Amino acid sequence: MTLRYRERQILKILLQRESVTGNEFSDIFNISSRTIRNDVKNINQLLKDKGVEISSTTNIGYFLTLTEEKRSVLMQLLAKETDAYKSEPRYRVKKLIQKLIQFESIDLNEFVNEFYVSQSSVLQDIKSLEHQLFVNSVNLEFVRQGNQISIANNTETNIRSGLALLLVGDFNDLDKAILTDMEDLGIEYRALYQVVVRSLNLTRSVLAEHDMIYLTTYLYVTLVRIRRKHELNVTMQTELESNPVVNTLLSDLERKFSVHFNDFERFIVHRVYSSFSNDGRASTKLTEICHDAQTICKNVDLIYGTHFADDPQLLDGVVSHINTSINKAELNINFTDEIVKEIRSTYPFAFNISTYFANEVTKTKSCHDYRADENEIAFLSIHVQASLERNMMTRKLNTVIIGSYGIGTTKLLEAQIKKEFPNLEIQATVAYYAADMIDYNDIDLVISTVPISITKSIPCLTVEVPIKNESLQAIKRVLQSKYFWSREIYPIILDLPPTITQEDDALDYIEKAIQQIEAKTVSLQPSFKAREQALTTNIGRGIAMPHALFEEHFNYHLYFFRSQAGVQWGPSPVHLIASILITSEVKEYMNDYMKLINSIYSNLDVKSSNLTSITKLYETMGKA
Repeated sequence: MTLRYRERQILKILLQRESVTGNEFSDIFNISSRTIRNDVKNINQLLKDKGVEISSTTNIGYFLTLTEEKRSVLMQLLAKETDAYKSEPRYRVKKLIQKLIQFESIDLNEFVNEFYVSQSSVLQDIKSLEHQLFVNSVNLEFVRQGNQISIANNTETNIRSGLALLLVGDFNDLDKAILTDMEDLGIEYRALYQVVVRSLNLTRSVLAEHDMIYLTTYLYVTLVRIRRKHELNVTMQTELESNPVVNTLLSDLERKFSVHFNDFERFIVHRVYSSFSNDGRASTKLTEICHDAQTICKNVDLIYGTHFADDPQLLDGVVSHINTSINKAELNINFTDEIVKEIRSTYPFAFNISTYFANEVTKTKSCHDYRADENEIAFLSIHVQASLERNMMTRKLNTVIIGSYGIGTTKLLEAQIKKEFPNLEIQATVAYYAADMIDYNDIDLVISTVPISITKSIPCLTVEVPIKNESLQAIKRVLQSKYFWSREIYPIILDLPPTITQEDDALDYIEKAIQQIEAKTVSLQPSFKAREQALTTNIGRGIAMPHALFEEHFNYHLYFFRSQAGVQWGPSPVHLIASILITSEVKEYMNDYMKLINSIYSNLDVKSSNLTSITKLYETMGKA
């Protein structure tokens, strides 16, 4: 039996308490409820032959039902495994890092004797460590001479930030246990963490848990290096920053551990702290980022129908995050977080918008050093989702509810919707056979218990009674955006030159434009034309919709090309061409987008619309 560190902690907690809910475990370990369920499932498999099982119920949570004999057996098993993680390769790798913090070089023979392992195992640990250097883009290199391992020549600042980053790495509960074990020359990691927490609490500074762990780890590395006479002695090139939060923290550390931070040491700690928090301080750089972010917000609003430009909380949060991210990049602080894996699946619409936002940010002068990787996009998504939620709370949509089960179930549906979405203005609740009698001119949303079709192109959601979570999420998406692009899909809007008036010329221009944006040479025209032979792409009222299935991966899947002059497409002139790149990754839901495009534009005369965005085309539907 081999239980992981977090699994042992779960069992220890359940031995002390009658029951623990999944949400409580999520808060304790900072992981999702789904991960907790997987941990419990693994625990039950490992302990099945011992007659020990974690049970769960909806109202109570997780609990153990044990006889005194079984309780004694479980406690003995946990006692044997308390320090089992110390035999794991991951623990040895962290100890290698700790020794590199302390000493100029490591003697492999001493390390072999300390952990009772073979030299080949230690060499494998070093390979694992070098892999972490690559994965985390850490600017360090290890050198082996005989049995000695050391760090290649590098600056002290890079050594400190790199070693701290390796210690934290892809942080989990085992790392917490390992960090707790660290102590050097009277500097105990646990005691250091308590000083940092107390100091930040006194100054009312709030950091994310991972940032807090990295700051503490960086300070641990710094204190040990100073004690080992590896001080930073560099001439100051800029004026020393004076952040009261950092000044208080450094003073507490000097008193607690009897060390002295010179001016450059203070400067670097200020830089590290500012990579996690701006504390609301204005600067020229922040002003420039703010201006660029505001411009991008306006563009996002045009494309997605959002209201980001009018949301100062979003702007403040995004600007602060981008600024701290640039500071992290300059300091080689680049770690990932478990939250990234959850955000993309939980908030696909926000992640989609953030992808566009991050790509646009990297094109600005103020943010040319910004790294828009998936980790960054996920954190931007948090700010975007918060803004969408705020807007959703104030947005009013005129809604009609259509029922097919009788007045009782229809009124139940109305009550449930009002409870979940108080900002939906219920204009009418009618039976399905009376749906044609409703005036839909001022209606934004239709919610029905049966599929219906109405002449006006507005979202019509089919739900069940009682209403399920999937339907609630669908309503939420409509509240967030009047047409609900999501996942990897968002529209790119371009103009066709007025000289292009024929279908073949238009397809040639479209192909080249998409190839340039996607940075691919894949041919599009043959696929579009082959699909058109089987299914017409001219959907009427000046709209064409060439689409095809491709094996290639595309960054964007929807391209809208507008033509003021008009393009002869088959028998009819068109003024809007929706080019849809269907790939395996989006095939499952692309049909919904095609239906949505058709419903939006089939009643719209785009020829008379001098508009700048797909959102405006949508909002003028029925007025043209």
